[in-house]
Amino acid sequence: MSVTIRSVENPAELEKVFELLETNHPDISKERFAARMQHESRYEFWQTRVAEENGQFVAVLQVFDRKMWLKGKPVPFAGLGHFAVHPEHKSHFNSAELIKDTLNLLSEFDYPLSVVLSRDNSFYERFGFVPMPLIEFSFEKFEVSDVSGVRPFDRAKDFERVMEMHSEFNKDRNGPLCRVPADWEAQLNYRNDSSQVFYVIERDGAVNGYLRGAIKNRVLEILEFCGVKSYAALFRRIMYIVFNEQDFYTAKISLRREEPFFNASYVPARQKQDTRLMWSVLNEAKLADTLGIETSAVQSFIKQLRDFQITFWFADAF
Repeated sequence: MSVTIRSVENPAELEKVFELLETNHPDISKERFAARMQHESRYEFWQTRVAEENGQFVAVLQVFDRKMWLKGKPVPFAGLGHFAVHPEHKSHFNSAELIKDTLNLLSEFDYPLSVVLSRDNSFYERFGFVPMPLIEFSFEKFEVSDVSGVRPFDRAKDFERVMEMHSEFNKDRNGPLCRVPADWEAQLNYRNDSSQVFYVIERDGAVNGYLRGAIKNRVLEILEFCGVKSYAALFRRIMYIVFNEQDFYTAKISLRREEPFFNASYVPARQKQDTRLMWSVLNEAKLADTLGIETSAVQSFIKQLRDFQITFWFADAF
Protein backbone atom coordinates (compact mmCIF):
# COMPACT_ATOMS: atom_id res chain seq x y z
CA MET A 1 0.00 0.00 0.00
CA SER A 2 1.25 3.50 -0.81
CA VAL A 3 2.31 6.06 1.76
CA THR A 4 -0.02 8.98 2.48
CA ILE A 5 1.38 12.30 3.70
CA ARG A 6 -0.99 14.49 5.67
CA SER A 7 -1.46 16.46 8.89
CA VAL A 8 -2.74 14.94 12.10
CA GLU A 9 -6.40 15.61 12.75
CA ASN A 10 -7.02 15.09 16.47
CA PRO A 11 -5.36 14.60 19.89
CA ALA A 12 -5.42 10.81 19.55
CA GLU A 13 -3.28 11.00 16.41
CA LEU A 14 -0.96 13.45 18.12
CA GLU A 15 -0.48 10.87 20.88
CA LYS A 16 0.65 8.36 18.23
CA VAL A 17 3.16 10.96 17.04
CA PHE A 18 4.61 11.27 20.54
CA GLU A 19 4.99 7.50 20.68
CA LEU A 20 6.89 7.52 17.38
CA LEU A 21 9.16 10.32 18.60
CA GLU A 22 9.90 8.38 21.78
CA THR A 23 10.78 5.32 19.69
CA ASN A 24 13.34 7.38 17.78
CA HIS A 25 14.60 9.23 20.86
CA PRO A 26 14.45 6.73 23.76
CA ASP A 27 16.21 9.21 26.06
CA ILE A 28 13.19 11.56 25.77
CA SER A 29 9.80 10.37 27.01
CA LYS A 30 6.60 10.82 25.03
CA GLU A 31 5.32 12.86 27.98
CA ARG A 32 8.20 15.26 27.41
CA PHE A 33 7.28 15.66 23.73
CA ALA A 34 3.65 16.16 24.73
CA ALA A 35 4.64 18.86 27.21
CA ARG A 36 6.58 20.64 24.47
CA MET A 37 3.51 20.82 22.24
CA GLN A 38 1.21 21.84 25.09
CA HIS A 39 3.38 24.92 25.59
CA GLU A 40 3.24 25.94 21.91
CA SER A 41 0.93 28.95 21.98
CA ARG A 42 0.44 29.03 18.19
CA TYR A 43 0.11 25.30 17.58
CA GLU A 44 -2.46 23.96 15.10
CA PHE A 45 -2.91 20.35 13.97
CA TRP A 46 -1.76 21.10 10.40
CA GLN A 47 1.73 21.79 11.76
CA THR A 48 2.28 18.11 12.57
CA ARG A 49 2.93 16.37 9.26
CA VAL A 50 3.00 12.57 9.13
CA ALA A 51 3.62 9.82 6.60
CA GLU A 52 1.10 7.02 7.05
CA GLU A 53 1.27 3.45 5.71
CA ASN A 54 -1.36 0.79 6.45
CA GLY A 55 -2.75 2.91 9.27
CA GLN A 56 0.65 3.32 10.94
CA PHE A 57 2.62 6.56 11.23
CA VAL A 58 6.04 5.80 9.78
CA ALA A 59 7.48 9.34 9.89
CA VAL A 60 6.75 12.75 11.42
CA LEU A 61 7.91 16.33 10.87
CA GLN A 62 6.83 19.21 13.07
CA VAL A 63 6.39 22.83 11.89
CA PHE A 64 7.01 25.64 14.39
CA ASP A 65 5.45 29.01 13.57
CA ARG A 66 7.92 31.76 14.49
CA LYS A 67 9.16 35.28 13.68
CA MET A 68 12.74 36.59 13.60
CA TRP A 69 14.30 40.03 13.50
CA LEU A 70 15.79 40.95 10.11
CA LYS A 71 16.77 44.53 9.22
CA GLY A 72 14.76 45.71 12.23
CA LYS A 73 11.56 44.01 11.05
CA PRO A 74 9.75 40.91 12.38
CA VAL A 75 9.81 38.29 9.62
CA PRO A 76 7.61 35.17 9.84
CA PHE A 77 9.23 31.81 9.18
CA ALA A 78 8.55 28.10 9.64
CA GLY A 79 10.94 26.14 11.82
CA LEU A 80 11.26 22.41 11.13
CA GLY A 81 11.85 20.04 14.02
CA HIS A 82 10.93 16.74 15.63
CA PHE A 83 11.77 14.89 12.42
CA ALA A 84 11.68 11.14 12.91
CA VAL A 85 11.28 7.94 10.89
CA HIS A 86 10.17 4.69 12.53
CA PRO A 87 13.20 2.34 12.84
CA GLU A 88 11.38 -0.48 11.05
CA HIS A 89 10.74 1.73 8.01
CA LYS A 90 14.07 3.53 7.61
CA SER A 91 15.32 1.04 5.05
CA HIS A 92 12.48 1.58 2.58
CA PHE A 93 10.72 4.86 3.40
CA ASN A 94 11.94 7.86 1.40
CA SER A 95 12.04 10.56 4.07
CA ALA A 96 12.67 13.20 1.41
CA GLU A 97 9.04 12.94 0.35
CA LEU A 98 7.80 14.13 3.74
CA ILE A 99 10.19 17.09 3.76
CA LYS A 100 9.37 18.10 0.18
CA ASP A 101 5.64 17.85 0.82
CA THR A 102 5.93 19.99 3.97
CA LEU A 103 8.01 22.66 2.22
CA ASN A 104 5.44 22.80 -0.59
CA LEU A 105 2.72 23.31 1.99
CA LEU A 106 4.70 26.09 3.66
CA SER A 107 5.08 27.82 0.30
CA GLU A 108 1.31 27.63 -0.19
CA PHE A 109 0.92 29.28 3.22
CA ASP A 110 3.20 32.12 2.03
CA TYR A 111 6.03 31.59 4.51
CA PRO A 112 9.03 33.52 3.14
CA LEU A 113 11.56 31.40 5.03
CA SER A 114 12.04 27.99 6.57
CA VAL A 115 14.69 27.23 9.20
CA VAL A 116 16.08 23.94 10.46
CA LEU A 117 18.73 23.06 13.03
CA SER A 118 20.84 20.08 11.98
CA ARG A 119 24.38 18.76 12.10
CA ASP A 120 23.70 16.91 8.83
CA ASN A 121 24.04 19.85 6.42
CA SER A 122 24.31 17.68 3.32
CA PHE A 123 20.90 16.08 3.94
CA TYR A 124 19.02 19.40 4.10
CA GLU A 125 21.02 21.04 1.32
CA ARG A 126 19.13 18.72 -1.06
CA PHE A 127 15.97 20.69 -0.23
CA GLY A 128 17.43 24.15 -0.76
CA PHE A 129 18.68 24.85 2.76
CA VAL A 130 22.05 26.55 3.23
CA PRO A 131 24.10 26.80 6.42
CA MET A 132 24.01 30.18 8.16
CA PRO A 133 27.29 29.78 10.05
CA LEU A 134 28.13 31.14 13.45
CA ILE A 135 31.39 30.94 15.37
CA GLU A 136 31.47 28.68 18.43
CA PHE A 137 33.71 30.10 21.16
CA SER A 138 34.75 27.75 23.98
CA PHE A 139 36.59 28.81 27.10
CA GLU A 140 37.34 28.02 30.73
CA LYS A 141 37.10 29.98 33.96
CA PHE A 142 38.67 33.44 34.15
CA GLU A 143 39.13 35.98 36.94
CA VAL A 144 36.88 38.98 37.60
CA SER A 145 37.31 41.61 40.28
CA ASP A 146 33.71 42.81 40.75
CA VAL A 147 30.89 40.24 40.77
CA SER A 148 28.32 42.03 42.91
CA GLY A 149 24.66 41.74 41.95
CA VAL A 150 24.78 38.35 40.18
CA ARG A 151 22.07 35.92 41.30
CA PRO A 152 19.76 33.19 39.95
CA PHE A 153 16.75 34.30 37.92
CA ASP A 154 13.62 34.90 40.02
CA ARG A 155 10.61 34.38 37.77
CA ALA A 156 8.18 36.37 39.90
CA LYS A 157 10.58 39.26 40.27
CA ASP A 158 12.52 39.35 36.97
CA PHE A 159 10.20 38.07 34.24
CA GLU A 160 8.88 41.39 32.92
CA ARG A 161 12.29 43.05 32.93
CA VAL A 162 13.98 40.13 31.17
CA MET A 163 11.36 40.14 28.39
CA GLU A 164 11.83 43.88 27.93
CA MET A 165 15.62 43.58 27.72
CA HIS A 166 15.41 40.72 25.22
CA SER A 167 13.42 42.80 22.73
CA GLU A 168 15.62 45.87 23.12
CA PHE A 169 18.88 43.92 22.85
CA ASN A 170 17.90 41.84 19.80
CA LYS A 171 15.68 43.99 17.57
CA ASP A 172 18.61 45.50 15.64
CA ARG A 173 20.40 42.17 15.12
CA ASN A 174 19.73 39.85 12.19
CA GLY A 175 18.32 36.45 13.07
CA PRO A 176 17.22 36.37 16.72
CA LEU A 177 13.63 35.35 17.32
CA CYS A 178 10.89 37.80 18.23
CA ARG A 179 9.31 36.53 21.42
CA VAL A 180 5.88 37.37 22.78
CA PRO A 181 5.07 36.65 26.45
CA ALA A 182 3.54 33.29 25.51
CA ASP A 183 6.86 32.24 23.93
CA TRP A 184 8.68 33.08 27.15
CA GLU A 185 6.12 31.18 29.21
CA ALA A 186 6.49 28.18 26.92
CA GLN A 187 10.28 28.17 27.25
CA LEU A 188 10.32 28.58 31.00
CA ASN A 189 7.65 25.94 31.52
CA TYR A 190 9.28 23.45 29.15
CA ARG A 191 12.93 24.05 30.01
CA ASN A 192 12.67 23.57 33.76
CA ASP A 193 15.00 20.63 34.44
CA SER A 194 18.09 20.70 36.64
CA SER A 195 20.48 21.10 33.69
CA GLN A 196 19.18 24.60 32.98
CA VAL A 197 21.13 27.68 34.10
CA PHE A 198 19.55 31.12 34.31
CA TYR A 199 21.30 34.04 36.07
CA VAL A 200 20.71 37.78 36.13
CA ILE A 201 22.82 40.73 37.27
CA GLU A 202 21.15 43.48 39.26
CA ARG A 203 22.81 46.84 39.77
CA ASP A 204 21.35 49.97 41.39
CA GLY A 205 18.03 48.23 41.94
CA ALA A 206 17.50 47.15 38.32
CA VAL A 207 18.26 43.97 36.39
CA ASN A 208 20.47 44.96 33.46
CA GLY A 209 21.75 41.62 32.19
CA TYR A 210 21.00 37.89 32.08
CA LEU A 211 22.45 34.63 30.82
CA ARG A 212 20.76 31.30 30.07
CA GLY A 213 22.38 27.95 29.39
CA ALA A 214 22.27 24.19 29.78
CA ILE A 215 24.90 21.84 31.22
CA LYS A 216 25.68 18.48 29.67
CA ASN A 217 28.76 16.33 30.33
CA ARG A 218 30.33 19.17 32.33
CA VAL A 219 30.06 21.60 29.43
CA LEU A 220 27.85 24.67 29.68
CA GLU A 221 26.28 25.68 26.37
CA ILE A 222 25.33 29.33 26.73
CA LEU A 223 21.95 29.51 25.04
CA GLU A 224 21.42 33.25 25.33
CA PHE A 225 22.91 36.44 26.73
CA CYS A 226 21.43 39.91 27.03
CA GLY A 227 22.63 43.12 28.60
CA VAL A 228 21.97 46.84 28.86
CA LYS A 229 25.14 48.89 28.38
CA SER A 230 28.57 47.67 29.51
CA TYR A 231 27.76 44.34 27.87
CA ALA A 232 31.25 42.88 28.22
CA ALA A 233 31.51 43.62 31.95
CA LEU A 234 28.08 42.14 32.60
CA PHE A 235 28.95 38.99 30.66
CA ARG A 236 32.23 38.49 32.54
CA ARG A 237 30.62 39.01 35.94
CA ILE A 238 27.75 36.62 35.32
CA MET A 239 30.06 33.96 33.86
CA TYR A 240 32.42 34.14 36.82
CA ILE A 241 29.59 33.39 39.25
CA VAL A 242 28.17 30.64 37.03
CA PHE A 243 31.59 28.96 36.84
CA ASN A 244 31.81 29.04 40.65
CA GLU A 245 28.27 27.91 41.46
CA GLN A 246 27.61 25.28 38.76
CA ASP A 247 29.30 21.95 38.03
CA PHE A 248 31.00 22.30 34.65
CA TYR A 249 34.50 22.89 33.32
CA THR A 250 34.12 24.42 29.85
CA ALA A 251 31.63 26.95 28.51
CA LYS A 252 30.74 27.50 24.86
CA ILE A 253 28.63 30.04 22.98
CA SER A 254 27.82 30.44 19.26
CA LEU A 255 27.82 34.01 17.95
CA ARG A 256 28.27 36.21 14.90
CA ARG A 257 31.86 37.26 14.19
CA GLU A 258 31.63 40.88 15.38
CA GLU A 259 29.56 40.40 18.52
CA PRO A 260 30.41 43.46 20.68
CA PHE A 261 29.74 42.01 24.14
CA PHE A 262 31.99 38.99 23.57
CA ASN A 263 34.78 40.65 21.61
CA ALA A 264 35.10 43.36 24.24
CA SER A 265 35.11 40.86 27.12
CA TYR A 266 38.63 39.65 26.16
CA VAL A 267 37.91 36.07 27.15
CA PRO A 268 40.64 33.70 25.84
CA ALA A 269 38.62 31.32 23.66
CA ARG A 270 39.05 28.63 21.06
CA GLN A 271 37.04 29.03 17.86
CA LYS A 272 35.37 26.79 15.30
CA GLN A 273 32.46 27.01 12.89
CA ASP A 274 28.95 26.11 14.03
CA THR A 275 26.79 25.23 11.01
CA ARG A 276 23.72 23.80 12.76
CA LEU A 277 21.54 26.72 11.66
CA MET A 278 20.20 26.38 8.09
CA TRP A 279 17.80 28.55 6.08
CA SER A 280 15.77 28.05 2.93
CA VAL A 281 14.14 31.01 1.17
CA LEU A 282 10.69 29.81 0.11
CA ASN A 283 9.34 33.06 -1.33
CA GLU A 284 11.87 35.71 -2.39
CA ALA A 285 9.19 38.25 -3.32
CA LYS A 286 7.46 37.91 0.05
CA LEU A 287 10.75 38.18 1.93
CA ALA A 288 11.78 41.23 -0.11
CA ASP A 289 8.43 42.90 0.51
CA THR A 290 8.69 42.26 4.27
CA LEU A 291 12.22 43.64 4.42
CA GLY A 292 11.53 46.58 2.13
CA ILE A 293 14.18 45.62 -0.44
CA GLU A 294 14.13 44.63 -4.11
CA THR A 295 13.56 40.96 -4.89
CA SER A 296 16.84 40.95 -6.81
CA ALA A 297 18.66 41.95 -3.58
CA VAL A 298 17.46 39.00 -1.47
CA GLN A 299 20.24 36.57 -2.38
CA SER A 300 22.98 39.14 -1.85
CA PHE A 301 21.48 39.93 1.57
CA ILE A 302 21.50 36.22 2.48
CA LYS A 303 25.08 35.93 1.23
CA GLN A 304 26.08 38.83 3.46
CA LEU A 305 24.51 37.18 6.50
CA ARG A 306 26.29 33.91 5.71
CA ASP A 307 29.60 35.68 6.36
CA PHE A 308 29.15 35.03 10.09
CA GLN A 309 26.74 37.95 10.49
CA ILE A 310 23.75 36.04 11.90
CA THR A 311 22.55 35.93 15.50
CA PHE A 312 20.58 32.94 16.74
CA TRP A 313 20.04 32.11 20.39
CA PHE A 314 19.77 28.35 20.87
CA ALA A 315 17.32 28.91 23.71
CA ASP A 316 14.89 29.16 20.78
CA ALA A 317 15.80 25.75 19.32
CA PHE A 318 12.83 23.82 17.93
